[in-house]
Amino acid sequence: MNHKNLMFVAVLFLVFCFMFPQFVPDDAYISFRYAQNLAAGNGLTFNPGERVEGYSNFLWILMCSVMFFSGLGLAGCVGLSILFGLGTLYLVWRLNRDSVLYLAVCVPFVAYSVSGMETALFSFLLVSAIWLWREGRYWIVGIVGVLLAMCRPEGLLVVPVLVLSELWRKRTRENNGKNNDV
Repeated sequence: MNHKNLMFVAVLFLVFCFMFPQFVPDDAYISFRYAQNLAAGNGLTFNPGERVEGYSNFLWILMCSVMFFSGLGLAGCVGLSILFGLGTLYLVWRLNRDSVLYLAVCVPFVAYSVSGMETALFSFLLVSAIWLWREGRYWIVGIVGVLLAMCRPEGLLVVPVLVLSELWRKRTRENNGKNNDV
């Protein structure tokens, strides 16, 4: 698949995104509320004056607070989510050009890319970590790993899984080499 085909896939993804304009789950509004209060100078609170941590997506709330502070609000958050969906498509294209079309029309991927939730950001960071690992840019994977952990708690698992998979791959190659010597 060449760059022109990638552009077609991106446009197809955007068309699918506009088919889901009302898909903003209730959970997204929790993040929006924290982001609104942060942008308004009330701190990371659901209600001003109440100090209760009711979120697990700190990085997404920071990004959404920038959208609210700039006046873009909910539309900016959803737009940012769509941009992360596009970024994920690009990275998947870099990893495996045959599968990017399927991802672009995958209803859950599209729906969560317009949901205003942190899912598209997490997907983008996850695929970024995999792509960077394959490119041998290990130190940048560490930075992306920190961002993944700031995005969702399970993001802490990504870098250790990448390291374990590399160790497993090396061990398998070594064992295959020994079996070929016999």
